[in-house]
Amino acid sequence: MTFSLDWGTVADWVGAVGTGGALISSLYFIRRDKREAAEEARGAQARLVVAWTNETRGESSTYNVIGHVRNASSEPVFDVEIQIADEESSQNATWSTPGLPMVLPPQAVGEFKLYEVSTVRLDLRFTDANGRKWRRVGGDLNQVDAE
Repeated sequence: MTFSLDWGTVADWVGAVGTGGALISSLYFIRRDKREAAEEARGAQARLVVAWTNETRGESSTYNVIGHVRNASSEPVFDVEIQIADEESSQNATWSTPGLPMVLPPQAVGEFKLYEVSTVRLDLRFTDANGRKWRRVGGDLNQVDAE
């Protein structure tokens, strides 16, 4: 009795390798898309928390500054701290409650004032509803490691 193994044709082999390659690449793209969707969801609330200033001309070369922080999301943000700093005189205004978590409810706007400043720098820090810490300076939003 002779046993013979049929290895198939070259076309069969090419088809099998192509099918395996398609399966592997499909799994790779599915995993990549899930990772991108998770990254998008992670920052969704944070992108809706913004800060800005309104400046009016003060005496000489200074400004009167009103700072605003808005939570346009549907969930509260916590540990909100926004600083408007006069970089030349190191005068600061911080909207926060020392020792207590500062909460900005959904769809709310907070406001505070700083008078007679010459150069303004805006720095916003907060924790989203999922406990992730964020910092926004200017238009840049970055997740911050827990301290």
